[in-house]
Amino acid sequence: MAQGPVITIGNFDGVHLGHQAILSRARILADNLHAPMLAITFDPPPAHLIRPQMPMQSLGSIGRRIEKLKKAGADNVKVITPTPDWLHQAPDAFIQSLLDEHHMTGMVEGEDFRFGLNRLGDVKTLKTLGQSLNFAVDVVEPVEVLLNDQLVTRVSSTLTRWLLAHGRVADAARCLGHAYELEATVIHGEKRGRTIGIPTVNLDLNQVYGRALPADAVYAGWGILSDGSKFPAAISMGMKPTFAGQVRTLEAHLLGYEGDLYDQKVTLSFTRWMRHQQPFPSFAVLRKQLDRDLSQIRDWAKRDGLSMNDSNQKAVTIDEV
Repeated sequence: MAQGPVITIGNFDGVHLGHQAILSRARILADNLHAPMLAITFDPPPAHLIRPQMPMQSLGSIGRRIEKLKKAGADNVKVITPTPDWLHQAPDAFIQSLLDEHHMTGMVEGEDFRFGLNRLGDVKTLKTLGQSLNFAVDVVEPVEVLLNDQLVTRVSSTLTRWLLAHGRVADAARCLGHAYELEATVIHGEKRGRTIGIPTVNLDLNQVYGRALPADAVYAGWGILSDGSKFPAAISMGMKPTFAGQVRTLEAHLLGYEGDLYDQKVTLSFTRWMRHQQPFPSFAVLRKQLDRDLSQIRDWAKRDGLSMNDSNQKAVTIDEV
């Protein structure tokens, strides 16, 4: 009979550095036990079933999450769609159901792991069940990062969403281990950029509905095409205040790219906050500002590849978290 897997279970939204630490420990335990490693995640997250009125703000698509979980060490990934009956299992019944289905030899979770009805089960409960049901349990300490404002804080998906909502994309990247990305199809825009010599690709925001979006601002980053080629990018998220815009848009000028990307997928990678969105009194003034933006991005791209490690990044206090 094949050896049962080592399991780790959670939302794993964004597969941030804290998740990666858990997956790494699960991989080590699985190797020590000569067992496969299984990551179990949810789509949608259980919280959406409990509070459906709350807007979804995921840090990535389920497909991308599966890719990251496997890259971080999982041999297999199982996606569960939570149901009311599933959520109402007592903690011991929840673990027993995992054991009955997977015959696991171990579980690895973070310190804040909760499970079962009303989240009554915790890691102490898990260790007790592991002893009585004969599977190994490993509990991983939280991962902390140093943010741009010099605050050392625990990495979490909640914190990462907050940082994005406040434009702190470099700090979000510190939590994720990589720059935050949004992928969507290029659609036709108003083509104003072409009239001032700075054409942009406009991404279909409907395709990222339910995703966490960075705050309205201008960012430096990368535009990544479907063939893998990448170009330094000036990214604008917002309402186009110079033109009294009424619809939020996401557009980017890709430095050095010439061509037509309509109906193609483009990924925008957010590495640095540049400035707030603000209205300009004329096209000419706007064009001068855009020239300064592009000059700065060229300099960053040439000097350090638009690294996320920018000591001058926008800092906003996180005492609300």
